[in-house]
Amino acid sequence: FVSVSQPIEDRTNEMISGSRADVQIMIFGPDLERLKALSEEIARAVTPIEGTGDVRVERVLGLPELKVKPDRERMARYGVEMRDALDAVEAARVGSPLGWVFEGIRRFEVRLLVPPRASRTEAIGDLYVETTHGNAVRLSEVAEITEEEGPAQIRRENRTRTVRVEVNLRGRDLVSWVAEAQRVVSEEVDVGTG
Repeated sequence: FVSVSQPIEDRTNEMISGSRADVQIMIFGPDLERLKALSEEIARAVTPIEGTGDVRVERVLGLPELKVKPDRERMARYGVEMRDALDAVEAARVGSPLGWVFEGIRRFEVRLLVPPRASRTEAIGDLYVETTHGNAVRLSEVAEITEEEGPAQIRRENRTRTVRVEVNLRGRDLVSWVAEAQRVVSEEVDVGTG
């Protein structure tokens, strides 16, 4: 199959695919970690091919994600309600809503914000949560708090997760480059089945 395109057709294809790259290699599957690993392997495999310009791997992971996993047994022992623990985390991350201020027809939400230091992961555990006994206990005593790598974005096509490797070509025709890329990827990258 040979495709000869014109500038208007290029822009139309860009609108349909969402990419300006000459070539898109799409990897489909349910596991983001595996998709990330495969996309990086494919990018490494196609980079040395003659005519390869810039290669871009779509970022799927890499945003910091705060995970607070409550320990129900310890919460019950200390008398901490789940809602109170969640409110402490919310206050540290985005503030707590207090009400509204009206200026003419405009309205502004008023939020109580915790100092910026408290929004860092290590400081979240130092937040105090009120117990049903009237005392306070550190959040770290009733929950496991970790920062992990979370999804930067999750792209889907036909309801299946996908990651794109985009390649622009320099001084080589599209058809021969794609044929060589398919050969190289099939030889060097174990994409598995499916």
